[in-house]
Amino acid sequence: MDDSASVPDPSMTGSAYVTDPSMDGSASVTNPSMVSSAATEPAMVLDSNAMAASLFDLPVEHVLFEEIFPRLSISQLWMCRRVSSYFRDLVEDYAEVCRHVDWSRSGTVPGHLNERVFLRVMSQSRCLMSLNVHGCRELFADASLEMITRSNGLLRSADFGDCTLLTPRSLLPLVRSNPGLERIDFGGIRSVTADVCLEIARCCPKLSGLVLDGAWEVDSACVVAISSSCPRLRHLSLKNCYAINDNGLFEAAPNWGCLESLDIRGCWHVTNCGVQCLSQHCSKLRKLLVEGCRDVTEVSLFALRRRRVVVDVQLPPMAHIDGPLYRKLAFMQV
Repeated sequence: MDDSASVPDPSMTGSAYVTDPSMDGSASVTNPSMVSSAATEPAMVLDSNAMAASLFDLPVEHVLFEEIFPRLSISQLWMCRRVSSYFRDLVEDYAEVCRHVDWSRSGTVPGHLNERVFLRVMSQSRCLMSLNVHGCRELFADASLEMITRSNGLLRSADFGDCTLLTPRSLLPLVRSNPGLERIDFGGIRSVTADVCLEIARCCPKLSGLVLDGAWEVDSACVVAISSSCPRLRHLSLKNCYAINDNGLFEAAPNWGCLESLDIRGCWHVTNCGVQCLSQHCSKLRKLLVEGCRDVTEVSLFALRRRRVVVDVQLPPMAHIDGPLYRKLAFMQV
């Protein structure tokens, strides 16, 4: 083959030939326009402004209202509201469509936050189904609850435990305006009166859980009224309700066919007779708390333990003895 065959033709204009030394005597052809364009064309630079995402770009209803705002505490929502008018409107829109509020995880509320903050943040609330402000005593008082009651009649769960500033002035309208309530926690609110309990019995037939810890005015008549009007009651806490006695348990126990847990710690007037009545009628009972009931002993608790009911009182040293002998020894302790 003639050597001239491998020599490039100089008549070809606008083309250049570059020989790759790694190739055995062979030449590779490259267009100079391609070389120059590759050398001179700047590398593509991503526009950072086009790629940056901000809070304003997130879908409001499906991301902000469902995933982000529900995870914020009351103080964080308040700070968010103060950023700008846009964020203020966002928080108000969220309050208007929010169905579940749980601020019990907020911990200690900063000193600059008070009831006025709650009123501002939740002023547009319209469709709440559950509200948990357990322990937020600085934020939640009568004015807050009255505002919630005026615009929300679909509550299913209301947890106001340890909100000691609440009084019957706001508790009574709440119960009357929300007949669908299934769970109520008024624990630690000593101002809960017999009238509030009777209103619960009259207006909340779907009630399944009730906490009235520390309500000194709650007596046996209140317990009987609630038991007869709330047949679905499964969990009842009456810790430190000192006015409750055996007579109340005698009348209420036959209506507690669904009762699974009962807390009567500190109810000094309850004795073995009342607990035996519970054992006879409450077939679904799984947990009984009686610590502080001085006259409740293994005489009544023995039958419950045999049914695998969880009892918070430890067995006496002779508890390893089973059968008739143990029962006789237990009766001798009375």
